[in-house]
Amino acid sequence: MHNMLMIIRREYRERVTKKSFWIGTAVFPVLMGGLIFGSILLGAMQIDKQRKIALVDVTGEIAPAAAVKMSAEKLKTGLPKWIVEVVPVSGSPDETRKSPRPRVLSKDLFGVVTIGPDVEADDNFHFYGLNVSDVGATMAIRRALRDSVVAYRLKKSQ
Repeated sequence: MHNMLMIIRREYRERVTKKSFWIGTAVFPVLMGGLIFGSILLGAMQIDKQRKIALVDVTGEIAPAAAVKMSAEKLKTGLPKWIVEVVPVSGSPDETRKSPRPRVLSKDLFGVVTIGPDVEADDNFHFYGLNVSDVGATMAIRRALRDSVVAYRLKKSQ
């Protein structure tokens, strides 16, 4: 046991006395702090450009209210932040959901939100887009949909 402690002590002293150990000890926290600060900064940045989004609503009740809510958001220039297209359901909901996808791939649309028939279900809302990591945009979409669902539920309960 004594020999093992002597080896551990020797290895520790050999590592700690090197310059590379102290440089790494100083640089690593600075690098990690920079990465965290950079990701927070990038996440907080907002892109000031209009975006088109398509809403496919099987119920026909939620998309118009969400479109009004999203169109009310303005850019610094005064233009609406979102140009919302309410896509009417023609045929099956799956076919209607897939119809705007080529426009998303060609970057004509920012994304497609599909709203299923059961508003109460957890998997009722789906978003299809090329940039799903844009937190600000997804939060704006969620906010508009949430407010529309609350209004729909209130209307339905009366």
